[in-house]
Amino acid sequence: MQTHSLPLLALVLGAAACSSPPAEPAPAPPPPPALRATSFGLPTGLEVELLAGPCGDQLAIALLRPAGTDHDPPGRSGMARLAGRIAAAAQPAREVSVGRDHTLELFVVPGSRLGETLEAIAAGSEPLRPDPERLGAARAGLLADLAEQRGGIAERTARSFAAEAVLQSRGGGWIGGVAEQIEAITEEDLAAFWRASHAPAGARLVVVGDLEPAQTRRRIEGAFAALPAVEPAPAREALEARVSGTLVMGEAPAALSLAVRAPALGDPLFPAFLVLATRLGQTEVGVDVAYDPVEAPEVLFVAGALAAGETPDGAADRVRRAVDQAVRGAITAADVTAARERHRLLLGLGALDPASCRPSPRDLARARALRSPLGWSGPSLSEALDTITEAQASDARALFSPGRTAAVVAGGAIR
Repeated sequence: MQTHSLPLLALVLGAAACSSPPAEPAPAPPPPPALRATSFGLPTGLEVELLAGPCGDQLAIALLRPAGTDHDPPGRSGMARLAGRIAAAAQPAREVSVGRDHTLELFVVPGSRLGETLEAIAAGSEPLRPDPERLGAARAGLLADLAEQRGGIAERTARSFAAEAVLQSRGGGWIGGVAEQIEAITEEDLAAFWRASHAPAGARLVVVGDLEPAQTRRRIEGAFAALPAVEPAPAREALEARVSGTLVMGEAPAALSLAVRAPALGDPLFPAFLVLATRLGQTEVGVDVAYDPVEAPEVLFVAGALAAGETPDGAADRVRRAVDQAVRGAITAADVTAARERHRLLLGLGALDPASCRPSPRDLARARALRSPLGWSGPSLSEALDTITEAQASDARALFSPGRTAAVVAGGAIR
């Protein structure tokens, strides 16, 4: 009897197990909610976008004004950068970056400080009248920065002159300013420029974080609606680029920078250019590649150092050959995947994924503020990566050719 009891028990248990209903799979977790976008405009011309969602305890506020170094008044090259330095010093919580066609102010603050920060930003739109000490400190800092670009630091000098060669500053100025003109800027000059460059018309305000849209809108309207209408600062006259092959600056050439003018983000060639730029940056060619389509989309830089005994022309030829080798060849699916991964923020601007604003909403606020003025379109750009034609790839490769780029070798004092 005992010899049959265990198999019989196993048979009974097995039958019971087979007859029980299969366990139901655990329900899939719900997808995270998308950021809620609210857009509106004020009668003054200020455009506003609110992105509300679970972004942590911090709020990011970005204010983009359509005036940068291209809007420096005649004879005052360096005005926009000087004003930006003074503004940043006046409010330590304010991060200021000045581009060719814009000035971007960024604040990252606790949610409890939203109201007071909005009021401070609006108050900062009033004419800037710095005290002599603050003006002197900002001027000295800007002149020191300019000196680094004009012989003080070889790498910065090479990069600055290469950028000017492919994208010359408007009105005969310089992207970092002109020393004599910076010295001549007065407090009255600054007040007049600030009034014109901070006109609400064409400006864009973006607030990102865990906020209540209706309440935030009321606060913005209360802070900004009464700003006076002012004629925006006019842009300087555009000049043709001065691409010149290889240029040597200084008496002890040591650092090289190759500048490549990038197509505009709305240009049909931009997707192919972005993929080739990504491939170039991942290629082991003994040089450093710098290209940020969010912060500085106009120019791609390839930087390197001269080898012992190498001539400036020899170094430029070596770097150009490395670039040509990297961008040559058909664009592959792996290239597109790498570009998507490298530029995830740029390509995902339209998705409004809460993950893009954690752990800090700063980068998302900055990108959304820059998006419209620069003509970005996240979803369409992402789709365009999958439809790059060979003709577009060929034309994009041509942008890296010697006739379309400028190489500058710098080092030592510039005479």
